[in-house]
Amino acid sequence: MPELNDSLAWMVAAGAGVVLLLCMVFLTRNLNWWWLKWILRLVPAVALLLPVGVPGQPGFYAPALVVAPFEQFLQTDGQPSEAISRLIIILGALVGLITLAAIARWLRNRTAVSAVSEPAET
Repeated sequence: MPELNDSLAWMVAAGAGVVLLLCMVFLTRNLNWWWLKWILRLVPAVALLLPVGVPGQPGFYAPALVVAPFEQFLQTDGQPSEAISRLIIILGALVGLITLAAIARWLRNRTAVSAVSEPAET
């Protein structure tokens, strides 16, 4: 059996991730909410490039978005739980960080507007 070489597969996945990111930047360019722009831009690219170990092949990693359906539907004794849990945790953290940044920006703008709108006492 030939040795598994994943470098070409990761180069293809990285190229697809960059193309996907550029397409999402183009598609969301007119969106007014910056936080929604970044969620729609980053979540698909990160999901495509998130590595997970392939069950039964120690030391071999593949994109979790590929491993999860392969293990679920094509393997008789597949174990997609690791790939699915990693996708949920990482993508949830990414959405959470963008949401926290949006809340922080909203609070900063709100305090800046209230400080400017208060009349100065003389």
